[in-house]
Amino acid sequence: MAITGNFQTLQTKLKNFQNEKVQVEQKIEVTPRMNKGAVNFGFYQLSRQKEQIQNQILKLNSILQPDIIA
Repeated sequence: MAITGNFQTLQTKLKNFQNEKVQVEQKIEVTPRMNKGAVNFGFYQLSRQKEQIQNQILKLNSILQPDIIA
């Protein structure tokens, strides 16, 4: 995803990603856990989705609040 736009647009995208992350975390909480050794693909997909959203949040934060060392 190309991240472009003005400050307000980026802040809006950041808030949307943060809300989406909270929703995914809530889905993860209610997803039933499988016994040890069993693979739960639904849980795995939600975890990957959460990771991707977190990466987008980090990218937006780095653009909105750059780490400037002078």
